[in-house]
Amino acid sequence: VPSAFSPNGDNKNDVFLVQGSNLNYYEIMIFNRFGNIVYHSRNILNSWDGSFDDRRVEDDVYTWVVIYRDLDDVQHEKYGTVTVIR
Repeated sequence: VPSAFSPNGDNKNDVFLVQGSNLNYYEIMIFNRFGNIVYHSRNILNSWDGSFDDRRVEDDVYTWVVIYRDLDDVQHEKYGTVTVIR
């Protein structure tokens, strides 16, 4: 999971993408500093482009939560932060 990305349109590191394989279930939520969800997906192929409601988010540190189930259907939760830098 990357710790930062720069959604500035230069086609380098423009999206936040979590990668994984052999999962039965996947969900990601990204929160701003006020605890509001700015991104949510249940598709591991989707990436966050640093926007919310079709507007660019501020350069800041955002908290992410990933919930997934492995092939044995055991649920795992991972937490971290990602910094948006333009």
